[in-house]
Amino acid sequence: MMSGKEKRLAFQRVRKSALHCCVPLLCTNKSRYNREIRFHSFPIDAEVKAQWLIKVCRDNFSPTTNTRVCSRHFRPGDLLVTAGGLNREKKGATPVLFAWNNYELPRRNVWERRPRAESPTPDLTAEYEVEGSDEDIRFYTRFATYKHFLAFWKLVEPAANTKMVRITNAKASSASSSDSSQPSTTKLPPIDELLLFLMHLSVGLHLRDLAERFGIHLTTVSRNISTWTHFLYQLLGSKRLWIPREVVKAHLPPEFSAFPDTQVVLDCTEVFCQTPSSLLLQSEVFSTYKSHATFKAMIGMAPLHLCLACMQDL
Repeated sequence: MMSGKEKRLAFQRVRKSALHCCVPLLCTNKSRYNREIRFHSFPIDAEVKAQWLIKVCRDNFSPTTNTRVCSRHFRPGDLLVTAGGLNREKKGATPVLFAWNNYELPRRNVWERRPRAESPTPDLTAEYEVEGSDEDIRFYTRFATYKHFLAFWKLVEPAANTKMVRITNAKASSASSSDSSQPSTTKLPPIDELLLFLMHLSVGLHLRDLAERFGIHLTTVSRNISTWTHFLYQLLGSKRLWIPREVVKAHLPPEFSAFPDTQVVLDCTEVFCQTPSSLLLQSEVFSTYKSHATFKAMIGMAPLHLCLACMQDL
């Protein structure tokens, strides 16, 4: 019969350590902080394995079964996904992209920065153009399409350039929002700051992940998020965002024909937040449903917008 001690050991959870890239110098990628990067084991084939060891350039180095090289050191064409969903390199492929051969590691953004053309089109209002598929836009920002994201940016851009108070320290955070005479220096164009804020809000990306994606310091990411949180709250908090009753009724979808007086569909949601150090605040934000500290909110959608959102998810 198994003893009590043996039972505890038998049901003890074993936590695996995070994978990390063995390439020296500038590569510090770890699976714990970036789920987009894949980590590849050294090949079994002795000849290909020897080529990997030459490419990696580490003296007196003997790889083990846990040694990995991250996917950023492979050409995109050398990587593939199997029918079972596993990430593999092509047969005979070797890592070739390193800091010492003047290869700059990509930031793996879904959008690329591009300088504004000399004769910008009417759709381009920022110093940098943010591009991506509508599917990426919905996932990372919750806007339905790229055009919706750009339309929202056009609405907030004038205020962002003139009325935004940037959170840089305790003194700046307590400054009046009407004081726009303070000099403003930023690491990112304002439209990229908005994108960073939405990616954090929509997907819940960790600050360190965002810092790597946008090529800025971790502290800068935190200040950008705080700045845009206060700015959008002040800008949008006093705006009337609801549609007139007659417009809602005129565009009522046929699914609501049995309920012709419907004006809004209500639902509640929760957004994960950092656990406060204060026990009182913890009791106010803790969610028994999520078993985590969350911000609670009630959301209302017009029937037409709700149907459009459902159609996009299909």
